Amino acid sequence: MSIRLLAVLTAVLLLGPLACRQRGTQRSVSDSTFVRTMVQLRHVATDSLMDSTMRDSARRATLRQNGLTADQLEQAAASLAGDPDRAVRVWRAIEAGVSGRPLIRPAIAPPSPRRTG
Repeated sequence: MSIRLLAVLTAVLLLGPLACRQRGTQRSVSDSTFVRTMVQLRHVATDSLMDSTMRDSARRATLRQNGLTADQLEQAAASLAGDPDRAVRVWRAIEAGVSGRPLIRPAIAPPSPRRTG
């Protein structure tokens, strides 16, 4: 699982070149915001229709849309290193979001269709 955590941290660190970094008051980033942002950033990174300028712009727009700075996202990723169990849960949520799989599977199987007649 440490390879997956390393992949998350690497992805976040690749955001370093983003322009317009804001320093100052740092707030904690919720796991759901982190996951949503990382899923969106992964989609940007893998969009073959974008060139590097478009990707850079899309990264900045994604951060802005989620109310984050690159520093906040980096700090959130760094905080995961201190809690490996949480990091695994967050990584799985990111992977599920990227692949489109549901994050939570139903605990109870749906009822079988009834036969009529």
